[in-house]
Amino acid sequence: MKIKDFYSKFSTIEDESEKLRFIVLNLLVFSLPFPIFYSSITMLLLLSLALVSFKLEKLKSISKKTPYFQLIFFISLSGYYLSMNRNEAGFILERQLAILFIPLLIPFVIEL
Repeated sequence: MKIKDFYSKFSTIEDESEKLRFIVLNLLVFSLPFPIFYSSITMLLLLSLALVSFKLEKLKSISKKTPYFQLIFFISLSGYYLSMNRNEAGFILERQLAILFIPLLIPFVIEL
C-alpha cells in the first residue's frame, strides 16, 4: 500500500474508533516480520478493539472463500499429529495462527 493510498483511505474515515482500529491493523501488518512478541501484542489489541465494536451484521461480510484459505492452517494442524518433534511443530503452528484469525478478524475491524 502506498502512502498516498493510506492517506486517502485514512482521511475518508470519520469515526475515531474506526481510525484507531485501522491504525492498529496497519501496525499488525507491519509487525508480522518482527519477533512474535510484537505481533502477539498488536493482535491482542486488535482483537480487543474488535470485541468492543462487535456487531452480528458484520458476520455476513466474511468472504465465502475464507475457509479455503484457512485450509492451509488445518493441513499444518494435521501435520502436527504426524510430527516426530512436536515441540518444534507446536511453535510453527503457533506462528501460523495468524492464517486462521486474521481473515476472520478483518471484517470486524474495518468497514469494507
